[in-house]
Amino acid sequence: MRSEKTPGEQAFEQYLTEQGIAFEYEPPLSFTRKRVDYGIDHPTYGQIYFEVKDIEASPFEGAGSFFQFNPYEPIRTHIDAGKDKFKDFPDKLCALVLYSEAPGVRLMEPYVMLGAMYGNFGFTIPFNPESGTADSSQIESKFLVGEGKMVRPTLHRNTRIAALISLVRYHTFAKEAVRYVRTDDGRTGEERWDDAISGRAGISQEPTLCCTVWENATANLRLPQDIFRGPMDAWWTRDGDAQVLSFVGERRAALGIDKQT
Repeated sequence: MRSEKTPGEQAFEQYLTEQGIAFEYEPPLSFTRKRVDYGIDHPTYGQIYFEVKDIEASPFEGAGSFFQFNPYEPIRTHIDAGKDKFKDFPDKLCALVLYSEAPGVRLMEPYVMLGAMYGNFGFTIPFNPESGTADSSQIESKFLVGEGKMVRPTLHRNTRIAALISLVRYHTFAKEAVRYVRTDDGRTGEERWDDAISGRAGISQEPTLCCTVWENATANLRLPQDIFRGPMDAWWTRDGDAQVLSFVGERRAALGIDKQT
């Protein structure tokens, strides 16, 4: 057992404790010599294994221009690391937890997370080679198969990872303060803003841990959907051929965090 836990491991333990989920750190395993970070005993699904990866490198590092910025790379690198950890877990329920404090790592952006899994986000447009024209009215956004870690042109990969779980310390103060200031109680907005800044409004300036579950549509097993459903959590689940936002916690929905999706 390591003497010092990573920031991601500490955050995951804090989240599980706050949600009342019992866990075991580096549980003993009879089927492999490898160690996995956490085990959770689910009443229906049995043991679920979680590997936590701290993303320390920013996608801005080494980027000389905007066009060199690659938001997928930090995610894909750690999917590969999780794949290696779960090689001896062919019939086990496993998930990969991603945590980062590095600038530019977008763990809550659907186009980044789903793009890292299924293919870079882009656009397609019907083109007629005979006339040399394209129909702009039929332009369609989609994930382009090719570089995604779960789907390649001829095969599915990393099917042992049931889901990616983004663990983020989200600063809610700005959104909650704006909601408070816009509440009409007969006072001016300046007065209410002063309440928010001074602490009289009771709005915490500390970040809140939240999880976003990105279900792997190609996985052999599915993560039970009765966990990671706190007030600041969300789930993206497979629904036929689509990936949909199927759950948003009450507080997260009120703050409009996923409104752009």
